[in-house]
Amino acid sequence: MKKIALFTILFVTLHVIASAQSNGQGNGGQNSNGNNGNANGNQGNGNGNGNNGNGNGNGGSNGGGESIVAESSGASQSANFALSNAIEITFVNSMSEYGADVTLPFSTVNDYANGVESAEQELKIRSNKNFSVAIKSNAAGFTYSGNTTPAPEMPVNGVLAIKLTANNTGGSIANPFSTSAYSGLTNSNQSLITGGNRGGNQSFAIKYKATPGFAYPAGTYSVDVVYTATQQ
Repeated sequence: MKKIALFTILFVTLHVIASAQSNGQGNGGQNSNGNNGNANGNQGNGNGNGNNGNGNGNGGSNGGGESIVAESSGASQSANFALSNAIEITFVNSMSEYGADVTLPFSTVNDYANGVESAEQELKIRSNKNFSVAIKSNAAGFTYSGNTTPAPEMPVNGVLAIKLTANNTGGSIANPFSTSAYSGLTNSNQSLITGGNRGGNQSFAIKYKATPGFAYPAGTYSVDVVYTATQQ
């Protein structure tokens, strides 16, 4: 099982801004009746004329301003990450690769005659490539737990079968499996779904059916069913 580590990189850009200001100064002079006076004022540009009694006066002021040009600075970096091929198959109810045990109780004669179906079991695949799914039992026969000795030998083939009840993988259901009839399992991998589309929520659902008939004594018969998702 493979996992993707996502890396997030924060880009920081520093901007430096300079501000501009202007200052002005003015000087003024006035003469009246032989007296001289000086006046200072803060102005950008100014001209003044004054008359007082029999005197004439002229004043002038000069002002100047200086501006500063704004500057900026930038910084950058490359973000690099490496992706690997990743695929995962899990049971929806347990959110794990290990599903809860499925129990098929045989309580009546009709159960033995007609077989017993399980509740629906849903599985989900997450894959960054197209994929296929295979199915098998982990042994050719069931493990027996009960009071009968020697232990009866019940084969998987001919007793345990599955039927797909939903296929949301975007792929095709492989022969002999279908959504309309049950097909038997063996301890060899059988193709269940081909051409499943890559994605993070591809799912399918199945039901089990056991038809042991009347040939076996009371007890608990167990076998593991293995689903394998493979990238194409």
